[in-house]
Amino acid sequence: MEQNSPNPPPIGDPKKADKYINSLVRLISKDKVALTQTDLNKFDVATMQNHYRVDLGEYDVEVSHSVQAETNKDFYTIIFNNLKKLQDGKSDKVVLGYIHLVDEQYSRFKVVADEYLERRRKEADKERFAENLAPIEQLLEYMDPEENTPNEPQFIPETEPDTSLDQH
Repeated sequence: MEQNSPNPPPIGDPKKADKYINSLVRLISKDKVALTQTDLNKFDVATMQNHYRVDLGEYDVEVSHSVQAETNKDFYTIIFNNLKKLQDGKSDKVVLGYIHLVDEQYSRFKVVADEYLERRRKEADKERFAENLAPIEQLLEYMDPEENTPNEPQFIPETEPDTSLDQH
């Protein structure tokens, strides 16, 4: 009896990759999708250099940079997945297809992805800073209510030094 092995995912036309990269770049730069970067330190992947995942709900797109071990050549891929939610809270990922990218396509994506991640990091730091310092802000406001008005920056105008006293 012949066993049916699943077909490997289809490879897309590299020319079509521009369409996908352009769409992802626009969506990421407008914060319309969530993007994560895989912490490669958690995996034993000697050839993997970088890996991003764009969340599209029931679908996701992975963009990765690897180095081929034999040739030491850079290798870029965009992978399209369908995420099927299973009953026990787990999900199953089905690879729908993939396309090999050229350096320019990957670089364009990486710049926008890294900018997105930096914006998210700064927002998280700002939020964490505000949460961590809230008790100090409250204490200072309680101890010195005149000088500490919450959320209102104090403007101190630049003044020229008074030179009228220097004329002796």
